[in-house]
Amino acid sequence: MSYVKAAVLLEPNKLEVQNFPYPNISNESMIIKIKYCGICGTDKNIYSGKVPWKLKYPLIPGHEIVGEVYEMGDDANSMVANSKKLELGDLVTIVPGVRCGKCWFCRYLPHRAAALCENVKLVYGLASCAEPPHLFGGWSEFIYIVPGSWVYKIPSILPPEIAVLIEPLAATNGIDRALSLHSFTKEGFGPMDTVVIQGSGPIGILAAFRAKVYGAGRIIMIGAPDFRLKLAEKFGVDYTINIEDVKLEDRIKEVYKLTENRGADVVVECAGVPDAFKEALKLVRRGGTVVELGHFTSVGTTDFDPWWIVYKDVTIIGQMGYPPTQFGKDLILLSKYIDIFPFKELITHKFKLEHIEKGLHLLSQFKTVKALVEP
Repeated sequence: MSYVKAAVLLEPNKLEVQNFPYPNISNESMIIKIKYCGICGTDKNIYSGKVPWKLKYPLIPGHEIVGEVYEMGDDANSMVANSKKLELGDLVTIVPGVRCGKCWFCRYLPHRAAALCENVKLVYGLASCAEPPHLFGGWSEFIYIVPGSWVYKIPSILPPEIAVLIEPLAATNGIDRALSLHSFTKEGFGPMDTVVIQGSGPIGILAAFRAKVYGAGRIIMIGAPDFRLKLAEKFGVDYTINIEDVKLEDRIKEVYKLTENRGADVVVECAGVPDAFKEALKLVRRGGTVVELGHFTSVGTTDFDPWWIVYKDVTIIGQMGYPPTQFGKDLILLSKYIDIFPFKELITHKFKLEHIEKGLHLLSQFKTVKALVEP
């Protein structure tokens, strides 16, 4: 193999397929042959340049990665988190963030998101591809895995088109944190509680799945369009409210009607729309919890009265990513429920490198559920 094909973001809204030299590996690195890489809402914002950090062009996007071990150094197994040894051809996934392990956040809050690290070494899908070994994103035929990465071997029961859901599932880990709050005080999320999910994309549907298997008694999803809401019902959603048909005031009334006029125990904001957070404060019960995980990137502002937070005595959980260990837990979760929930139905579109922009366009029009790049 002399050249590797990859989709390169040269500047906002300009994606171009280019060839790169196949890289040499070090003793502690490995090269993965990409099977699938997701296209997500964050990728849409990266493509348009609408992110709250400075992007270093050119770059190869793509962070929801599943592929086969193609080549590895003698000591590369030190990166594997859930297996003693990898073999060539093994199916793996990679935690996107490579943290330093030395800063205050890495040392004292290792259980929190890798995104808190003050000296992040690299984020796959965001790192510049200007210098060798170039291949740091999943929209490529191959990806170069640097020392210090977290690599997980995928259980044999999971096919790659389901295993690729591991990263968006991990992105709903704020529900785990809400679960840990539950006690006799009825804070957080507990058995038979009512959970409202705002947003019916892949993150919202996977958040509903997580809430269901964690014991939610009633799950209400607010979103659109209809085909996504109907699919969400197969993942544990009991009631759906279409935002295209139901006005804000009526949505609030409907949630209160379904919750004995109290409001939801937990509201999980997965829509990534600023006004959704303001709505969440109206939907949650007094003493309830709001999990804000839809705004990994900044897409604007909203105005709200802080009195609602005080009046309702609300616990707010902000989630910026997830700990690297979340992948291990969620691989077990997917494996356990693979025959119960129709995960394959979440995958609605697959695109070659040359047609990724079409996928981004369809995503922006809400015509996909989960779209994948298949190099």
